[in-house]
Amino acid sequence: MGAHVKAKTAADMGFSVYKVRIVIGTALIHVLSRTVPVVRLDGAGSGIASVSMEVIEGTEHGDSIGWIQWSDVRAVTWRKA
Repeated sequence: MGAHVKAKTAADMGFSVYKVRIVIGTALIHVLSRTVPVVRLDGAGSGIASVSMEVIEGTEHGDSIGWIQWSDVRAVTWRKA
């Protein structure tokens, strides 16, 4: 999904970084992305079908994503790091 980057802070990475939070049940997953997440709703508009983003993996500042059941996601938020 993304390049493995070793850096102390988001600013050390040298590009725009977004801190993304994904809520599944009572779990909160923290992810870093190079791009603003694009949330796509399901056909009924009542749930999340998918989220497109350029995930940055391999840092101590965000989780790496293996697989997510997007229909179980309750919220996706982000802010510029």
